[in-house]
Amino acid sequence: MNSMRRFTVVGFLFLLAANMGAQGSTPDDSAAGTGTFRVFVIPQSHIDIAWLWRYDPETIEDCAAVTFRRAIENLDKFPSYSFSASQVPLYEPLESRYPELWSRISELVKAGRWEIVGGNYVEFEGTGPCGESLVRQFVHGKRFFRGKFGVDVKTCWQPDAWSHPWTLPQILRGVGIDTYFFLRGAPHDQFLWQGPDGSAVLAVKPFRKTETAQVIAEVLSNYKEEKRRNLCIMVGGGDHGGGLKAAEIEKLKGRFKEWKLEAGFARADRYAQAALKETAALAKVKGELGFEYPGSYTTLGEIKDGNRRLENLLLTAERFAAVAGRYQPAAPAALESAWNLVLFNQFHDIMGGCVIPPAYQDALSVYEQAETLARPVLEQALRGLLLHINTRGIPNPVVVFNPLSWDRAGEVVIPAPPGAGPWIVRDDEGRFNAVQVLTDPHGGQRSLLFVAKSVPAFGYRVYSVISSPQEVHNPCRAEYTFLETPSFRVTFKEGSGDIEQIRAKSLAWQVLSGAGNQIQILEDLGDSEGKLEFTGRSWTLGPFLKTEVVEKGPVRVRLRVRNKLLGEHTTFVREVSITDGLPWVDFETRIEWNSEKKFVKVAFPLALETKKSTWEIPFGSVERPNDGTEKPALRWVDLNDGRRGAALLNLNRYGYDVRSNVVRLSLLRSPTWPARNDEGGIHNVSYALYPHVGTWAEGKIYRRALEYNIPLIPVPADEHSGALPPNASFFKIEPDNVLMTACKSADDGDGIVLRFVEVEGKAVTASLRSHWFLRNVFETDLMEENGKEIRSEGDVVKLTFRPFEIKTVRLKSWGFAPLR
Repeated sequence: MNSMRRFTVVGFLFLLAANMGAQGSTPDDSAAGTGTFRVFVIPQSHIDIAWLWRYDPETIEDCAAVTFRRAIENLDKFPSYSFSASQVPLYEPLESRYPELWSRISELVKAGRWEIVGGNYVEFEGTGPCGESLVRQFVHGKRFFRGKFGVDVKTCWQPDAWSHPWTLPQILRGVGIDTYFFLRGAPHDQFLWQGPDGSAVLAVKPFRKTETAQVIAEVLSNYKEEKRRNLCIMVGGGDHGGGLKAAEIEKLKGRFKEWKLEAGFARADRYAQAALKETAALAKVKGELGFEYPGSYTTLGEIKDGNRRLENLLLTAERFAAVAGRYQPAAPAALESAWNLVLFNQFHDIMGGCVIPPAYQDALSVYEQAETLARPVLEQALRGLLLHINTRGIPNPVVVFNPLSWDRAGEVVIPAPPGAGPWIVRDDEGRFNAVQVLTDPHGGQRSLLFVAKSVPAFGYRVYSVISSPQEVHNPCRAEYTFLETPSFRVTFKEGSGDIEQIRAKSLAWQVLSGAGNQIQILEDLGDSEGKLEFTGRSWTLGPFLKTEVVEKGPVRVRLRVRNKLLGEHTTFVREVSITDGLPWVDFETRIEWNSEKKFVKVAFPLALETKKSTWEIPFGSVERPNDGTEKPALRWVDLNDGRRGAALLNLNRYGYDVRSNVVRLSLLRSPTWPARNDEGGIHNVSYALYPHVGTWAEGKIYRRALEYNIPLIPVPADEHSGALPPNASFFKIEPDNVLMTACKSADDGDGIVLRFVEVEGKAVTASLRSHWFLRNVFETDLMEENGKEIRSEGDVVKLTFRPFEIKTVRLKSWGFAPLR
């Protein structure tokens, strides 16, 4: 513990005045003068949406309402005082529960006394939300504050978030935000933060009352050297709210007069306006920020699972609802409400798994509500499109929809038609696909599994299920010690059930250098906030209790291994499967957990040498050293030596570490203090190993990871005529390094919006193709505003991308005539 005395805000300002020797003052002003040095004191009160309490009622009733009432009393008493507060969920319930409080806040906002900081919906955690979720944080946040208060917020307010993705500056610029206020993980108190595309924002770490004398002295010295004139200090209680008391305000006001210093209470945006004039003197920082509390990437894994699952569902529902709007009215209200629920759960303490068990259950309920809203929208959109697809003359038709923006293959499972079989599937162009019968072990219901190939980009293909005159040839094999398809051979270690070797046949490569899919359990005495404290103790799984071949068909082979944790009442059920026609080996691990203070990982030692690895972040990727440090990734981490490599994909987790050639995915963490988040119960974690040729970019890891996360969608149909052909692509973007991240109805109802990102760091001219004529095409910002028209040529639009650029396109005409 540092024995150096901690200074209060008052002490800090006194030392500042003595060191600067400032003359003149604006004691009852907002520090907007022209003196040689100015101190902006920003009164605020950080309030956690949920943490060691629940959002409703405690955050609303005991935090927000109480804090905001005190702020209003202070504003009424002190004409020079101002107050800043963020987050839609703190404001929104006041309108119905406390209308008089809502009315007063509205008056004070209009008068400029009350500042809304942070255009973000909540103070989100940078680990977890995908790029589109981050965009929606600002779109939904800024639109709420515009609509309710008439304020266009220009700041992002993140005082308690502990990770900050490198791609965030471009997102901030795209929604009209120029300043990023945050506290954790800052390399300087003020700097220009540049994203990979070159976009930059002013990043500010305000000083607080806990800064030491040594730090203050260093700050003053740096300010003199940099010739800066403005200093920002944040005051007010945090977490559970509160803010300054009247006596504290009186003391600060007295000090302002006594020191004759140009200092005063101020708004964050006023400080930003002053500081933005001094950017030439600031350091420029490129890269990621933060990474405090690394255990938070894994704690309460069901929240991580819910976030990923709902992001995928919402983005898929939006896409098909948008194109179905060509034929039927869309349902944007339900999707907007569902998005608000998902954005709410991205608050840093919820997303980070730091909340108490009752708040954890609330979060899971929020995901259920979001799915209840979004699922019918997707189903209605697919049914609506189905009515217009020509299936005439196709027996037992099944329409397979592809939500992604490139042609792809994928597993499809459909109900088995009446009859004994055997069955085979034929596509609309006469190509045959092998079928495997799956039988539900509980109800005995049969379904059919096949691999749909060449499903058009963001489109569909019609398949027919027909009787086969003979049994289909089976190219796959499965025994208790190995699985094999034309692409892979996987062998298992006797006694343990770990993977002994994975042979990627097309690469002629033995992928592993040691035991793979190995469960490793580490003792972790860290807390539920995310601090890791490994003791060095570890446990292994006991000998397998049971091994069984559960699938052995012409499409997929699967082996199941059951082990117990030695000395514990905890069981691991690991299933390994390979699907003929897919380029990865799939793993599903079921953890029947009954232990605590442990960290569970799964390890894959790879047969290659590399000192760095590539990790996915929102709208991009970043290279990191293989130093064994726990770090976050979205859907994948890739190791390669330039000639070949392997990516560990995941479906519902975010924590990884890589040391030398060993990549590990974090599956579960069970802290007990201050919140008892020991994860007792059943957890299912899915991941896959994808060996590939060349670098991560050459292996198109970003595409494979999205295919793994977002499956094809089969919809059984009947025979009918329709204007749409048996296969079509609604929209397709080329080349490979440009991804479509969203397709949605425009928020104002005028047309549809598509968003794209360049992911390999290459400048490129891309071609956007459509099934329909493209007219009235505009490029907009991320708010879907400030559009400039783009020339279209029939069904093609050319789009020019800078490296890593995010681009939004709006199509205002939606009565297009089909081309083909």
